[in-house]
Amino acid sequence: MESRHILDTNIVIYYLDGALKPTGKVAVDRGVVGGAKMSVISKIELLCWNPPHVAGLQKVRSFVNEAIILPLDDAIIETTIDLRKNHHKIKLPDAIIAATALCFNAVLITRNVSDFSSIKELKLLDPFNV
Repeated sequence: MESRHILDTNIVIYYLDGALKPTGKVAVDRGVVGGAKMSVISKIELLCWNPPHVAGLQKVRSFVNEAIILPLDDAIIETTIDLRKNHHKIKLPDAIIAATALCFNAVLITRNVSDFSSIKELKLLDPFNV
């Protein structure tokens, strides 16, 4: 069964670093069933990130190459605009990631719940708190 989850950038990093507790890892594992999904913004953020070791960068590149990258489309753009107008403190990258999750009716798996908590219709999962 394919999952309806989108991974935030920070979760991919924690997941690949093995920083999640076993229960959190299981929650993310369920989120990647059928292929890990993420916003194009997370792809950009991950590929701009400089992990401390070359092996980490190779792991990130491999994960991104195997992931399902959800591109910006008109629905996501319009939802992003609405989010930025109604939630003034949300940063543009976070608004795009949230809009992507909303448009795909997906749960956003993130460590940064507070960045998204004002968006009541957005379903969130923090794998550090499961």
